[in-house]
Amino acid sequence: MKKRTKLIAVYLFLIAVVAIIAYSLAAYTSLSSAKRVVTVRGSEQLFTSDVLVQYDNESKLSTKVKSFGKDNTTRTFSVTISNHLQNDATKFDKNQISYEFTVKLVDAGGNVVTDENIYKNIIINNTIKLTDGTYTESGTFAAGQAQDKTYTFVLTGNEILPYQIRITAEPKNRSQYKPLGRLIVLTTDTTETHWTGSFLETEKSAVEKGEKLGLLNYRISGHVEEECVLSWDSSKVEIDKWFLEQMGNPTVSTATDGKTKSVTLHLGTAGTPQQYTIQFYRTYAVNDLNEDWNTIKEYIHFKNSKEE
Repeated sequence: MKKRTKLIAVYLFLIAVVAIIAYSLAAYTSLSSAKRVVTVRGSEQLFTSDVLVQYDNESKLSTKVKSFGKDNTTRTFSVTISNHLQNDATKFDKNQISYEFTVKLVDAGGNVVTDENIYKNIIINNTIKLTDGTYTESGTFAAGQAQDKTYTFVLTGNEILPYQIRITAEPKNRSQYKPLGRLIVLTTDTTETHWTGSFLETEKSAVEKGEKLGLLNYRISGHVEEECVLSWDSSKVEIDKWFLEQMGNPTVSTATDGKTKSVTLHLGTAGTPQQYTIQFYRTYAVNDLNEDWNTIKEYIHFKNSKEE
């Protein structure tokens, strides 16, 4: 009887030990899983930018090309630093982030440009200037909310175009975050943007097929704001008055030959069309003349501000 009692006691003891081990293992597994979740979430980079990207070596920053109109003498772009994921401000760092923001104007070899006549052409946020080709400031994102800091760059003159702008933002108190940086390469858009004028190809083809045109359509188009001169041989064609009304009734001048008329057009202002099709009516009986296209195309001329 005593042996049976001892066996039962041992059996119950073993069951208790197994239960304790199983419970401890389950608790450990749950805790480990929780730690893994925290680690994954905590690994998100919550020090970000819309332009700058993470880097390991400042001498090997990725480049970003900023293209500007070839006639622009003032060029602008901006860089924003954030304490949250880009495009999702609900995921922000709940702790304070201190960082150092640095701008350097460098040449193709990566050397800082110390010529004031060149680096003075960069202004940041309307008032900040570079010193010896460099600008550095300390910034802070307060804890508890999503925040952004935008730096707007204004570049003037063409002297700065051959150089590059190295921009970095380095977190100082959050070692889990990588620094951000980019090398901004400046270029000009070589696309022709001045206003130009031309006849319609369909009308050229019609004349070459022997058709007689009672009116001519002349198209002008462009993107920059400038003053252009439109002229025509009034003994052959006359401009549509509705177009002149649309343009504010500019003054029409007549040359000393008594037949060449011209008008100065201010084109390309904000909110106005980038293309016009102008009708010219014939001022004589078309059927009375045997015209070819080379003759007709001399009736109308157009010059932009860059043409003599």
